[in-house]
Amino acid sequence: VGPSPELPPGPHVESGFAMTFWRYQDHDPWADATGLAAGEALARVHEALDSYPGTFPSFLDRQVRRASRILFDEPVPCGIPAYEIAFLRSEYVSITSVLHDTTLECRTLHGDPHRGNLLVSRSGYLMIDFESVCSGPLEWDLSALPGVGAGVFSADANLLALLKRLRSLCVAVWCWTRTSSRSSAALDRAARMDSGLLRLGAQGA
Repeated sequence: VGPSPELPPGPHVESGFAMTFWRYQDHDPWADATGLAAGEALARVHEALDSYPGTFPSFLDRQVRRASRILFDEPVPCGIPAYEIAFLRSEYVSITSVLHDTTLECRTLHGDPHRGNLLVSRSGYLMIDFESVCSGPLEWDLSALPGVGAGVFSADANLLALLKRLRSLCVAVWCWTRTSSRSSAALDRAARMDSGLLRLGAQGA
């Protein structure tokens, strides 16, 4: 989805808040997203990002560092159940230690291509929400993509499994720290689901 033609691209800052404006796109938020079509949409996004002349921060400096600050820099991580804190901290150290010793082939990524950022419409699949654009291995995008792209991309299976664990950790931490909102029940369910996926991934590692 492209920027709105009615205003300059921005970002527009007002009272300390930054906003961007995008074209309206009709879509069905409840439609099933096939892995193949999602993969093809992400491939088009990657192709467009390849032409961008600027640089972006590493994926480790965005969602991953935010999770680290919450887990290690705050006296008591807000919203995270006490029995989960030790496990999440241990998993963070374990996963990032492996990444530190891994040579990563990086490119520009969408950063967060989950189902909520994928619009399914009659005209095809479109992606939104580019605030998480970053540099990193392809497998970081695939760790969030519905159906992992259904064979559109060639991926390192071991790295993908590791980054799926890291993605689940980041999502669980993010959701639990926002459970004071009106959608707290849904966020708590999402956090518990991703914590469960993280445990399964840790058992299979």
